[in-house]
Amino acid sequence: MKICLNTHNLAGDFSLEELIQVCKRQGIGGIEFSVGYGHKHGVELETPGEGILDIRERLYGEGLETVSIATYCRFDGKEEAEIARNVEDAKKGIMLASQMGAPVFRVVGNDLPDFISRDAFIGRISKILGELGDFARGYGVKVLLNMHGTFQFRKDMQAVMKKCAERNCGLVYNCDDGDLVGGSAELTLGEVMPYLAHVHMHEMLGIFPYKEMFGILKSHGYKGWFSIVVDEPSCEPERMIGYYKRLAEAYYTSA
Repeated sequence: MKICLNTHNLAGDFSLEELIQVCKRQGIGGIEFSVGYGHKHGVELETPGEGILDIRERLYGEGLETVSIATYCRFDGKEEAEIARNVEDAKKGIMLASQMGAPVFRVVGNDLPDFISRDAFIGRISKILGELGDFARGYGVKVLLNMHGTFQFRKDMQAVMKKCAERNCGLVYNCDDGDLVGGSAELTLGEVMPYLAHVHMHEMLGIFPYKEMFGILKSHGYKGWFSIVVDEPSCEPERMIGYYKRLAEAYYTSA
């Protein structure tokens, strides 16, 4: 099981050195850098290239992988200018991922707008994602769409991926309670599995059936990363990270 740490919430206040040391102490092999939040790790779209190369070399020297660059670039806005800004930021994020040696870059959809139809929004996302995937191919990076917000239903994800999966795109599974059918994630996972390239874990003591999910993924031969992502900060972030990692490993081993 490959567990990495997403810097959102739990690790946003860690300097790069603190982040490295926490990962080493807790036996975490990779980092998913969330950018655009002003985190103290220093990896941002605006970070100068020489600074990024220094960070990359520092991580490499400590045996840590940059697993992903995760942005909150989203494409559900009403104004064309807003959408265009997010597309340009996504391209910057792709170049950043390449500089950092990260194999994947993440965006979100994110919410189904009320001013266009579902089919029109699927068409919009498919077009943008395909263009980003084509752009990212030249940088050796794959573009992933997070099943996030209200735009996470399995049929919508299938519709998008059928249009752009061959254009260097895939999905991040988000362990969302909304995926459940009769309390099980099996139906959703079965339908998105061909496109799944990364998993974001969230509240492990809620209703989402993590043990079932791990068993399903193991049966399909999933070998990708699992990110520790929590929705609330903690006053004891390293302790929470350690507990979270061990709980995930226990569920995974017993699945």
